[in-house]
Amino acid sequence: MNSLKITSINDVQIAGPGISSFRAAFDNDSDWNGSAGLPIPQLWDDTGHDITRAVYGSSTATVNFDAADDCLCTVFNVLALQ
Repeated sequence: MNSLKITSINDVQIAGPGISSFRAAFDNDSDWNGSAGLPIPQLWDDTGHDITRAVYGSSTATVNFDAADDCLCTVFNVLALQ
């Protein structure tokens, strides 16, 4: 179940359609496809990504979601340092 929503951090797209194969560390499926509860989708998503390349050298992280014409709602975002 692919979705057209795009997630980006510091203007680097990390999920959603349009990610080319050379950026395979990121996900070309949306974080917002409601499939976290498969096989019975519950319209809840809790996805994770290695975002090292998106935040490398930055002291801040700006998270953006492009979800035109949708009623999605962000509950929270968690960024963890390792």
